Amino acid sequence: MFIQDDAVQQQRWRPFIAMISLAYVNGFSCSVNVKSMANDRYSLYHRQDVLRTYTKEVDFRHGRFWSQSELDGIDNFRSPYKTLGNFIDALALPINGTIPYVPVCYGGSFTVSMDRIQAVPADVWQRIEKSLARGENIEEISFVERVWAALLAKPLHPAAIRRISELSPNFRCKDLAEGLEDKYFSYEHCGIMYLSHRIMSTF
Repeated sequence: MFIQDDAVQQQRWRPFIAMISLAYVNGFSCSVNVKSMANDRYSLYHRQDVLRTYTKEVDFRHGRFWSQSELDGIDNFRSPYKTLGNFIDALALPINGTIPYVPVCYGGSFTVSMDRIQAVPADVWQRIEKSLARGENIEEISFVERVWAALLAKPLHPAAIRRISELSPNFRCKDLAEGLEDKYFSYEHCGIMYLSHRIMSTF
């Protein structure tokens, strides 16, 4: 079990037994229950093509929202990668780009089985570790947060992919938002899928 010290995220955690049970079946379980974010229309799964366009453009830190220009002003914050997709490609992370939907575990806390960790080559972990060693307050932290689940969770079964495609889910990413708070959710959850009803809650 990997835990990030974040009191706000911990308020959204699944029960411990539920996390263990999900990891036993799926090999991976996100500590944060996605249904606790905004509303239960949102899915753990994201459109991969949209997710790859993610870059840190707004953040919440020190009790307030920070704009892109403020983040740009933080010394050594920006990574050498323009987008999450550039980061994935540069580190040669084994995430199948042909899979249209991938999970994202926000908060950096999750439960994973040993066999799923061992399924990822050791040199991949070394490259991730090296990228994070650049500093403490860096953009790469947000990139890695968005690839844990795609690296460690079992990929969706083709039948599940077809079913999601049939539902034609909407997604959010840099859409029209009023104020930094709404912009924060839209930008920080780039590619997150949702429906106007509760069917997506089955995924």
